[in-house]
Parts: sequence; structure tokens; C-alpha cells
Amino acid sequence: MLTLYLDEDSMDQALVAALRARGIDVITATEAGTLGCSDSEQLDYATRQGRVLYTFN
Repeated sequence: MLTLYLDEDSMDQALVAALRARGIDVITATEAGTLGCSDSEQLDYATRQGRVLYTFN
């Protein structure tokens, strides 16, 4: 199963809603409490959670 982590550059609410409507397991940086973290911290979080990091930068 695909599990995604969307960092703060990519957490468009319409995208999140569409993914969830299709059964994709998605968590955003807001939900994870990682807003403002560096790119490497975002990647570390996604890795620890076993999630694919989705970002625009």
C-alpha cells in the first residue's frame, strides 16, 4: 500500500482530499507537527514513518 507524507510545499487540501477519497494513506506536515522543519528533517521524518515524501522543491 502506498503511504505518503506531504511536506508544507505540497499539502494542497484538494490534493489531500482527492488522495484520501481514493484510499491513499496521506499525512501532511501540519498533521505531523513538522511545519518549518528543514528538508533533511522532512526526509528523516518520512523515512522513519515508512512513507514516500511528496514535495514541490
